[in-house]
This record gives sequence, structure tokens and C-alpha cells, in this order.
Amino acid sequence: MDNYVKVSRPSQPTLISQITMKEMESLLPTDRFIRVHRSFIVSLDSIDKFSNRRIFLKNYDKYIPVGRTYNDSFNNLYTIFKQNDK
Repeated sequence: MDNYVKVSRPSQPTLISQITMKEMESLLPTDRFIRVHRSFIVSLDSIDKFSNRRIFLKNYDKYIPVGRTYNDSFNNLYTIFKQNDK
């Protein structure tokens, strides 16, 4: 969406804001959100499971792809997140 970001939230209307993904990423807390693709930033709390570079979110019937350039950083952070969640 060029310089627009669509924000999807469970049980709430979708928001559209005129901001770049990079700007949005800088506004979000890094311990709760991670960029996983050039088009997607996800909340770590909303992740149900992941496999084969696909993230499945709670209460969402589609998957979110993990881009090649984001794969290692996502795997590392998600592993740490899950260990702290126990």
C-alpha cells in the first residue's frame, strides 16, 4: 500500500494510516512486535504457531509468511519469547 499501513486488530475495525512500515515498526515496542516480512509486522502475543516460514495467528484463518531476510531474527526472537512465556 505504498506509504499506507493497514492495521488489523481482533474484534475491532481495521485501521489505515498514512505511514511507512519502517516508521510503524519504529513506533512499536520491540519486545512485543516483530517485523516478519516486508509487508507484515506481528504481535508476538497473537502467534498461535509457526512452521515452514509461516505464522499462524490466534483467531485468524490465514497464515502470514516469514520473509527470507527476516527468518533468522524471527526464529531467534520467537524461541526466546516462548522460553520466557513458560
